[in-house]
Amino acid sequence: MIQPFLTQVPVFLCTDPSDPTKTIECDEAQSCKEGVRVAPDSPYNLVIEFGLYCEHASRRDLVGTIFFLGGSVGTLLFSHVADTYGRKGALFISYALGAACILVMGITSNFTVMLIFLSLSWAGFDAYIAFSFIILSECGGIQRVFVAILNVLFRYKV
Repeated sequence: MIQPFLTQVPVFLCTDPSDPTKTIECDEAQSCKEGVRVAPDSPYNLVIEFGLYCEHASRRDLVGTIFFLGGSVGTLLFSHVADTYGRKGALFISYALGAACILVMGITSNFTVMLIFLSLSWAGFDAYIAFSFIILSECGGIQRVFVAILNVLFRYKV
């Protein structure tokens, strides 16, 4: 599951069967049959930007998979970097990678480029979250371990 606001399905509009001059809300399948019309008040997100509905609906799941794949690879990669070059340097590099990739992802109009930078951004930010937890618990001693655990619980909404 990716951040829900990124792949939230928009509100679709269809022709009202009882009055062809009016439109009503309908599900995605019905809208695809009639010709896709998205409600103007739908939140603008990846689904609308890249047309991830109708015949491209399966790409919504691909976005989530790539998102978490990047996080998994990033955690493994930055764990090695932290052991080799130090945790503070790895923390800075992982955050910088995530921030730079989010900026690029925000301005791209190509779906493949967006997927690559989405994966890289979460590779940086997921490692950043893990390193923050480790550094907080190590620097604060036993008194801060409880705060660090609460940080992770609230971060992941467990």
